[in-house]
Amino acid sequence: MKRILIISMALVFAASLNAQNETQKIRWKNYTPNGFWSNWEISAGVGANVFLKFDNKFGNPDFENLAKLSFSLSVNKWFNPIVGARINFQGPVAAAIDVDGQYNRFKFMFVHYDQLWNLTNWICGYKVDRLYNAVVTTGMGYAINFDKDNSEYALTLGLQNRFRLCDAWNLDLELQSMLTKSNFDQTDNAHSLANGGWSRFATSIAAYVGVTYKLPTRNWQPLPQCKQDDNCAKRVSDLEKDNNNYKKALQDVSDKNNQLQKELNNARNAAKDESKPTTVPINEQVSFTIFFNGNEGTLTDEAKTNINTIVELLKKTDNNTKYIITGYADKETGDSKSNMELSKKRAETVKKALVKAGIDEGRLKTAYKGDTVQPLGNGSINRCVIILQEK
Repeated sequence: MKRILIISMALVFAASLNAQNETQKIRWKNYTPNGFWSNWEISAGVGANVFLKFDNKFGNPDFENLAKLSFSLSVNKWFNPIVGARINFQGPVAAAIDVDGQYNRFKFMFVHYDQLWNLTNWICGYKVDRLYNAVVTTGMGYAINFDKDNSEYALTLGLQNRFRLCDAWNLDLELQSMLTKSNFDQTDNAHSLANGGWSRFATSIAAYVGVTYKLPTRNWQPLPQCKQDDNCAKRVSDLEKDNNNYKKALQDVSDKNNQLQKELNNARNAAKDESKPTTVPINEQVSFTIFFNGNEGTLTDEAKTNINTIVELLKKTDNNTKYIITGYADKETGDSKSNMELSKKRAETVKKALVKAGIDEGRLKTAYKGDTVQPLGNGSINRCVIILQEK
């Protein structure tokens, strides 16, 4: 039984620690989770406890003799506005009715781990300046009777009534109960078997008045909301349009590349049957488009593949045919001056790649338009270089 309680306690504690990384559970309440070192609290209270056994053998107990001064001290951690955990200490004295019907006073300590459940935030939603919060506590722990040299595992259930004094302090009115074996106040375990049924169990009921100090950071920040009257909705719409334009342009480029590959294959097949290189005429309307990443003038892996395809085709064409390499930039990023320099760098990068691959530099000219011209519509798709045959 003790092993089962230890394993269960460890599993519950581990699950509670992992809850701080599960953003989905808190996002539906529209608040972001904080880090491990945020939302810690220290609580302290003073009150009284009464130790009762589930046994009517001695009639109505005298609560004046059973009620003893008790203290409570805990360290709390909230993972989100609804779920938290704490380590709680209770003591130092209690009293119970022993097997002889006498009131038995003893020194004890009860240390337990509790799950904290803020019912008010769960039902009504999180509110930083709410006056009252109801917090249910459930957990388990270990109780030690110092006078009788006895110890037992115990379950706990409680209700903490929190009243907000200021941002850092709460006033607490808390009720706690502890369920354990009825022989906890005795030395001999055989006492717990004196009666059958519920006489084997007992409970300690305690009431405390105390305060809670909340260490910084204390609260939770709301998730950013996209409202219709701000720029967020427009930005989403623009990004969707850019995405659609980009997909369409990629499809067009793919179709052009397929056509060029077909012409290249035909040229290769014709070259096998002739002793001299065969020139392949290119339709003046055919263009080559090479895309770049934002604010970059270097070739991507995809762009390098396109360059290789273009080089293979140009090597089979008339060496007198010239081409204009024009660089562009999109208006959505940077300013006009930097975009002009960026488009120039892109055009020169493509030209250098073609020359390095064996294309005569005399056949290539460069131009750059910055963001003054958007050849492919609006959006990031204009981060490109377009190669056209010179008329």
